[in-house]
Amino acid sequence: MPPCPWTFNNTSVTLFNEDNQALYSRELLITCDPSNLNQIPIKIHNHAMIPVSFRVGKEVIQSEDGHEVYFSYGGVDYGVDDFSSDGNGETIAANDTLKGENGFMAYFNPNGVDNNQILTTVKYKFFNRSAGNDANYLTLIYNPSGVGFSELEGVSISDAYPNPAVDHFNLDYSLPHFTQAWVKIYHLNGSLINQFPIETEKGSIKIPTQDWITGVYFYSIELDGKTIGVEKILVQ
Repeated sequence: MPPCPWTFNNTSVTLFNEDNQALYSRELLITCDPSNLNQIPIKIHNHAMIPVSFRVGKEVIQSEDGHEVYFSYGGVDYGVDDFSSDGNGETIAANDTLKGENGFMAYFNPNGVDNNQILTTVKYKFFNRSAGNDANYLTLIYNPSGVGFSELEGVSISDAYPNPAVDHFNLDYSLPHFTQAWVKIYHLNGSLINQFPIETEKGSIKIPTQDWITGVYFYSIELDGKTIGVEKILVQ
């Protein structure tokens, strides 16, 4: 299986999911029902030797019309128009974890909207109130459409072939002008495991799979930081 492309920098904050798995990839693909409110609880661990007060910032990278993203932190609810938590932050004792009702919860309400145009994407920053560079990040990409690529003008992406894949699969594509583009690979649980650059606006890309464990994976296309769709690939 491909290794995770990122590791944490020196920081006093580490993020965990509700199963106590460290979120090393910093990016999660969330496949969800367009008619239901989605909730993602995150545990925040301070592994510094002193208490640290942490704040949370929210950046909406892109959002489908009708979708709502908001969060709660430290027992306080922050709405759609709130982009950071209270200035005082929440103090976490040395080598302790903030969780439960006083922890962090990311909310996504699709409001039944499933237009298959863009995938709503939000980036959260968890940072030391006294030292903004002491921070960690988590990007959540919400996929209420299931699978399929955007119907945006100028986007044409073939089905993956061969599928099932043994040692590789290919994608043929035609894309509008971009500065940077990637094929991103995710576990079925949504964690990002690898990414491959797209160099041209039209062509074919070969994704190696010979070291992957047998199973189902998601792949997505990202153009200039915006995810335009998700599909599945079976690896044997």
